[in-house]
Amino acid sequence: MNDKVTTFWNFIRQYKMGIPIIQRDYAQGRVGKEALRKRFLASLKHALNTKQTLTLDFVYGSIENGMLKPLDGQQRLTTLWLLHWYVALKAGKLSEVADVLGRFGYETRISSREFSRQLCEHSNFSDYEGGSIRVYIQNRTWFYSSWLQDPTITAMLTMLAGTGEGKDGIEPLLAGENFKELWTLLTLDSDHCPIVFYYQPLEDFGLTDDLYIKMNARGKQLTPFENFKADLIGYLREKKWTGLLDPRTGVPILLDTDWMEIFWRNHSQRFHLVDDIYFAFINRFFWNELLIDTSKDGDYLLNLNDSKDNVSFKFLNSDDNNRYDGLEPYCFDQGEIPRSLFDNLQTVFNRLSAYKGVIPCAPWVKDFHYLPVYTKEDKDDAGKVEISAINQQQRIAFFAVNKYFIEGDVDELSFKRWMRVVWNLISVVDEDGALHIRSIQAVRSAIENINRLRSHDVLNSLVESISNPAPFGEQWAEEREKAQQILQGGEQWEQLILEAEHYAFFKGAIRFLFRNALGETDWSQFETKWTNVQKYFLPEPPEGHKPCTSDAYPDATLLKALLSRFDCDQFNKTLWWTHRTFNNRSETWLYYLLNTNIAAPVHDLLMGETDVKILPSAEKEPESAARMLYLLTNTGLLDYVAGHLPDAWIRDPHNHRAIYYRTIGAFFHMPLRDMFLNDKTQDVTIDPHHVILESKLLYGFDINFRYKARNFQWHRTNRIYLMKDSNHYEKVERKVTADSKKEEQKYYCFKVSSDTDICEKLEQLIKEEQQI
Repeated sequence: MNDKVTTFWNFIRQYKMGIPIIQRDYAQGRVGKEALRKRFLASLKHALNTKQTLTLDFVYGSIENGMLKPLDGQQRLTTLWLLHWYVALKAGKLSEVADVLGRFGYETRISSREFSRQLCEHSNFSDYEGGSIRVYIQNRTWFYSSWLQDPTITAMLTMLAGTGEGKDGIEPLLAGENFKELWTLLTLDSDHCPIVFYYQPLEDFGLTDDLYIKMNARGKQLTPFENFKADLIGYLREKKWTGLLDPRTGVPILLDTDWMEIFWRNHSQRFHLVDDIYFAFINRFFWNELLIDTSKDGDYLLNLNDSKDNVSFKFLNSDDNNRYDGLEPYCFDQGEIPRSLFDNLQTVFNRLSAYKGVIPCAPWVKDFHYLPVYTKEDKDDAGKVEISAINQQQRIAFFAVNKYFIEGDVDELSFKRWMRVVWNLISVVDEDGALHIRSIQAVRSAIENINRLRSHDVLNSLVESISNPAPFGEQWAEEREKAQQILQGGEQWEQLILEAEHYAFFKGAIRFLFRNALGETDWSQFETKWTNVQKYFLPEPPEGHKPCTSDAYPDATLLKALLSRFDCDQFNKTLWWTHRTFNNRSETWLYYLLNTNIAAPVHDLLMGETDVKILPSAEKEPESAARMLYLLTNTGLLDYVAGHLPDAWIRDPHNHRAIYYRTIGAFFHMPLRDMFLNDKTQDVTIDPHHVILESKLLYGFDINFRYKARNFQWHRTNRIYLMKDSNHYEKVERKVTADSKKEEQKYYCFKVSSDTDICEKLEQLIKEEQQI
């Protein structure tokens, strides 16, 4: 065998160490092990004091995913780690070595791992000045009282502080020692450090990890979910809710039988895990119940800024299925868990257990899993696996599914209708295509209003509603109008509406198909509009920012047809200062189609009027909405912008009205510049990239040009500068004096006005510069 002598310090610098799940809890610190501790600690102290080498027994282990997992020697390694940690703390070295010591941890329990990590947060001990280390640690805010139920943590504390029965702890044993000298000894190399041990890789024995694990297994730890279940059942028994404690149909037996079977459908194929997804579902259920709670704490939650100060909300909103620190966060109703939550949970699980269908989901929604699933089968260094996450929109859908199960048995038709309406309502987007419901206040408002509907009779329930509540507004009104049409027109209309909702980028919002030029409900022209939108737009939303219009309507064809039907007021409400509305992206077209300010232009377009209306040029009103509408629709400007500046907006950069993105674009009203530089009769040339074809405008806020083989720049301030021949982006300077404050005194330039003879001024600049 190739024996490897090493020190703990060298060992932990070389390897990350994790005590595997199969190992038992730390035992050397247990009550009843006082004699063992005394003997072992005394031998360690003797070696340090006399500098005589103490060789400990073998440590066996294997490396998995970059982490060494000791399969024998765990107890010795933990004690050595605590010894190094305590000496580093007392020697004032913890801030320097915390990262190295932090490479050691336990995988047996989440609490054990977190406690080890907190010990290596040197800021946690910044004000430690001596005294009982156990008292100091247990009085810290980061120390959870529930951790005292973890046998590894209590054993670590006992190993550090002892029991008071002689020197059976590191603290009493080393009282009065020179800790800086001890630290120096502990960090010497293996030839000089008094405490060493042998490390033996498992493969040197010719044994596989699996075989050794079977030989050495002492049982797995309780998972966070198992600890939660134990506390939850204890809570039920404390409340003496006998109906929930029935030995055959109560919560305790169902948690591990029928309800467990629900989640086993999605268990981890590689590790055969299920607790993570089961626990995540429970936590999400509690989150929903907390959010709609109407108790004192619930009302308090509503008024908080994102509920950041509510302990229950903070814990449940983290969606951490790998953490459990006690039942306190679950007691959200004035320190209690309401009985109604258990009744609802029992109803949901019982009906879900009997339901064999698929939870209805909108086709445009990706990665919604009512029942969580494992998304990553490989465990990371912390022993975690990844499961499907949940966002704000999906939390509302999660609530809606639960509501349906709670309110009655599953009927496929009513279930699909219910979830169709819910997905349509919660898929409302803003003008940039982002989900409108993003804040916790909006989520709660959405859930409260959805909760007012009857899930098993949603169509009649919608028709009976009279308001359009926030945050749904117009989408609620649309759902009511579609419900009325389905109830009156029957299955044919329901299928037609469903097909339209799923088309292109509409995401359930199709009111433009049954609203007339006045914005009023009118189903008589639905068929014509439905036929036309299928001609205009691709059936599936394209990936990224690709155009959503069909090949029959390339470039800005449809945009120009629509905008040419705007009046000035509609322009100001829809385009002025509104960004990203000059492209063929899905979110842009949805913004137009649903915009109530332009009901008439949208109606005309969808009725088939795709010609571009001829508008007055309004040349005498260069900054007016009429002029801008003319340039956008009756020239090549919009074609250019859609192709080169799709993220453009119309605003007033540099005191000019312009269409631009970030720092460059086209001014609407620099007619002298644009006319002169576009004039082919002058001895002027500009770079072709400045030219916006079929338009009198130029692309650029500062445009460089050549006149008689010299470089010039027409600046955004309406000055023309002579530029260097060697660098046409650098201005030619005059001889500057202390009194030279004006641009014309600093550079060869002049200001352009309506009566300026530009060519004459250019010649003058050239002549002046040549004379110098």
